[in-house]
Amino acid sequence: DDEPESKHEEILGLWWPCPIRIENVSYHSVGQFIEAEKARLFGKLKERENILKATTRQEVLSSAIKLKKSDDVAWSHFCQDVGLYGNYHKFSQNAECRNALMETKDSILVYDSEDKFWGAGLRRTDKRILNPNEWVWYNSMGIVLMAIRHLFPKRTVYVSRTHWISKLIFSPENQK
Repeated sequence: DDEPESKHEEILGLWWPCPIRIENVSYHSVGQFIEAEKARLFGKLKERENILKATTRQEVLSSAIKLKKSDDVAWSHFCQDVGLYGNYHKFSQNAECRNALMETKDSILVYDSEDKFWGAGLRRTDKRILNPNEWVWYNSMGIVLMAIRHLFPKRTVYVSRTHWISKLIFSPENQK
């Protein structure tokens, strides 16, 4: 990934040090939550335990390295749901993070990363990044952030892990 150009970009990132609490578990960042959920989904409980004990991004990624061998196809079905769930908590529990997100207004948010699950598959210096039709990957992180941005400040959402996306994005109440 390219280095963030501003503090706002850093705040929107997965690894911004931002304490969150989800289902009675504390995390130091959304990145830690996502890696812990990935481990849980794939039944890697020892790795999940190590991820939960980690206090830095490097420690999380070191524990999560074994998850890289997980089934990419299966993870592709869950990663956006996990990202939505974790980021919803990040932005609802932290005013500084929520304010940074809201300052993006209606901008199209692009994660300039070659990560095939989260990024657009392009660096910010690649001119194709300005055209969504030319993105290599899906830009899931940008999509997640834009979806969550529309929840604040006036919308109240019932959060349920089972049907989170359908209630959050496609519910008629949220289209007003």
